[in-house]
Amino acid sequence: MPRGPTLISSASADFDLTGHEATYRGHVRVDDPQMNLVCERLVADVPQAGGHVNHIVAETNVVMIS
Repeated sequence: MPRGPTLISSASADFDLTGHEATYRGHVRVDDPQMNLVCERLVADVPQAGGHVNHIVAETNVVMIS
């Protein structure tokens, strides 16, 4: 069964496609079918086309509900 999308919102975001990294800052919110997360800074790898994120780091005032 396919799962729904993961949505990330934040005050700002930077994408480094060469380094395959996305950095979200300020009131970061992650809404995922399996969990919700809020923090002030989140860094995630940016996978190749069709790939899946396999590494994230959430920092400062992290709250996760699964």
